[in-house]
Amino acid sequence: MNSLGVLKKNQGDVSEAEKLYNESLEIRRELDDKKGIASSLNNLGLLKKDQGDISAAEKLYNESLEIRRELGDKSGIAISNYNLGVIARELDENENAVKHLTKSFTAFRKINKRTAIINAMQTSYTIVSNEQRQDFMAYINEIDRKDLLPNEISCLSTIDLISYCIDDVNQSVEILQKKSEKAIEDASNVNTQDIDKLPVEALYLASCKLIELGAHDEAIVYSKKALDFIGERKTIIKKTLEKTV
Repeated sequence: MNSLGVLKKNQGDVSEAEKLYNESLEIRRELDDKKGIASSLNNLGLLKKDQGDISAAEKLYNESLEIRRELGDKSGIAISNYNLGVIARELDENENAVKHLTKSFTAFRKINKRTAIINAMQTSYTIVSNEQRQDFMAYINEIDRKDLLPNEISCLSTIDLISYCIDDVNQSVEILQKKSEKAIEDASNVNTQDIDKLPVEALYLASCKLIELGAHDEAIVYSKKALDFIGERKTIIKKTLEKTV
């Protein structure tokens, strides 16, 4: 049922996904399947986050983290820290976000989970120190590009756009457009509904830079695309993007 819930969530059927997750959680509790309970709580947290119920999501993530710590589940703990970092970012608690996301990034590196490492870099890139960003880029430069998965390619394109927006001194409209289009194209090849794994923040930053460069029409295009990625879900950045268009 948990897997079916994930499928329904990716299809955009949130109510059915929530029903399946709750049914899965009930069964797992009856079986005292603690690892499964933690997974179901985590998935329910993801749904609540997308619905804009940040308080409920945070509570579910913390419940999941507590169980994973009891089990000594290193991968699960890293996932929970990542999700709590996303919540902290949504609450504009950047110090707390950096703490959780750095724990996640470090743990994923120790167990060599490349996709999760890249996700953590994308989510935290704009709030970590320059030194940490340099560490991220060093890791990226060492990646073998031959066997990258579509979601990894998407995240790397997004990081490339974000880096250009905040690390480069002299941006140009042409390059901003080129990198934005690449991020959009690569994201369109990925089957995910998770906003933190889509180039929403990157396109927002690109739009801001385009406005600074006097390219207002181009900025509106990419702000609208970011809003398309968000859809009906509730997130703080959505209100900011809506002001741009």
